[in-house]
Amino acid sequence: MHSFTSSCTIPPEGTNFVSSAPIRGTLQILWSSFSVLVLCTWSVVHLNVPPQVKVRTTTQKLRRVLHRLLPKVGWMLFNVLAPEWIITKALLDWLAVRQLQSRYKAQAAKDNVPWSKAHTHFANMGGFGVSFKHLSSIDSDHGTPSTAAAKTDLEGQPMSLSHPNDSLPKDFNWLEWAERIDKDEPQAYAADAYKYSKKILSESNATAQGWQIDDENSKLLAGLSASQVNVHFQQLSSTHQDFYLNIILLKANLWILDATQLLEARELGIIDTLPNICEDDLSDRDNSNLFIKVVAAGQTCWFGLQFLVRFANKQTNTQLEVMVFAFAVLSVAVYALAWNRPKDPEYTIILEAARHPNDRIELIKIAASGSYYITRRLRRTIWISNSQTSSAFGDTSLNKIYVLTTTASMFASFFGALHCIAWNFTFPSRIDQIMWQVSSIITTGAPLLFVFSATIIKVTPLKGVASDLTAIIGGLIFLIFIPSFIIARMFILVEVFRSLGFQPSQAFETTWANNIPHIG
Repeated sequence: MHSFTSSCTIPPEGTNFVSSAPIRGTLQILWSSFSVLVLCTWSVVHLNVPPQVKVRTTTQKLRRVLHRLLPKVGWMLFNVLAPEWIITKALLDWLAVRQLQSRYKAQAAKDNVPWSKAHTHFANMGGFGVSFKHLSSIDSDHGTPSTAAAKTDLEGQPMSLSHPNDSLPKDFNWLEWAERIDKDEPQAYAADAYKYSKKILSESNATAQGWQIDDENSKLLAGLSASQVNVHFQQLSSTHQDFYLNIILLKANLWILDATQLLEARELGIIDTLPNICEDDLSDRDNSNLFIKVVAAGQTCWFGLQFLVRFANKQTNTQLEVMVFAFAVLSVAVYALAWNRPKDPEYTIILEAARHPNDRIELIKIAASGSYYITRRLRRTIWISNSQTSSAFGDTSLNKIYVLTTTASMFASFFGALHCIAWNFTFPSRIDQIMWQVSSIITTGAPLLFVFSATIIKVTPLKGVASDLTAIIGGLIFLIFIPSFIIARMFILVEVFRSLGFQPSQAFETTWANNIPHIG
């Protein structure tokens, strides 16, 4: 291993200004790149409101801190491995807020309350809850049975089915979230959702989080089932589990609603007004103030400027800087999309319900407008998990999946294409260079091929043998290119650090951008 220790002449006494040395060291490259990488992957993570757990002892407080910190660390590491998902979620969140904003503005004007994009973001993060506890107390005072009966319902069988006299209004458009499937499948979907709901609605969760099963809501749900819905609509979603999980959670006397559901509850009259919270109060709940956002964005922009100046002057950038530049580009886009989104709020604002739902129709409407799940396994409480996306964007659940995966694939392709900048850089060996070039092609081309095949399958109404053949081809593309994509991404992550020790002399020259204030 060869090393070089730089040395500079000490300026004479009386010197008033000393410029920086025109070189940079390996560790300087490493730490400046690493600091920007951490900023790009940590600062762009905007987690939803965590479950509100009652704590008393120091041990419980420490456990709560860890439960809130570890998910953020996990999402940061996930962002390193798959940055395209973070920007995709940020884009979908931004589109959802944009979709709802006009309706919220109109309703807020009627209620004479302030409302901004930050409010809608906060609602989608589980920032507003609707409580029926006070209504249950009023019912108990008038002789209504307590929640003891509801506990039996919680531990009993999946919701039974059928009330043929019930009907939904004709103007309720089930196609907003559903597509046709076989009649026998909804029962399995209900059972699958019920399995997850038993964990979420467990007695231990209820005790720790300060809620319980509500009698009135449970009674309304007791007769609801897949067959009832199927009879009325004949239009069900291939991700119908989302609806069933959303509606089962409405048995609680505390609803954590996203922005679409909260607006639905207000329009139905379940709450009598939107929350009267000014934007400054929301800013107080934001754990990232304007200064921190500006510092993070400024450091990222400084790195990008330095990278581009070196590129324009034909000075060598390192492979590590190429990768971090790719992260920086996506991160700046996330900063813009999530600028109005509160950063890691920790507490839910509880609103008192004006009344219980009048009938199952209102419960169905609220559940049908609820979030979609990237994976239901990550939802362990009644609070909205970070794997959920708003239903405000996209007309059906299948379209939602298509939009989500294709958008992520396009960002993945763009992220991979940026690594082609290092196509002719100096590598430890010719084999390393070829592997980098192949990996860059795979990480750029594989997502585009996935988008192409998914689009063909979506827009081509095939049946019979043609449909089976298309499914087989799509499966082969998935089996071949997804593992290749993962291996290529992993190689790039390792190679950027390995190649740092094999840089040409030009890589250690500095530019005028180095004199701009920055961190690292």
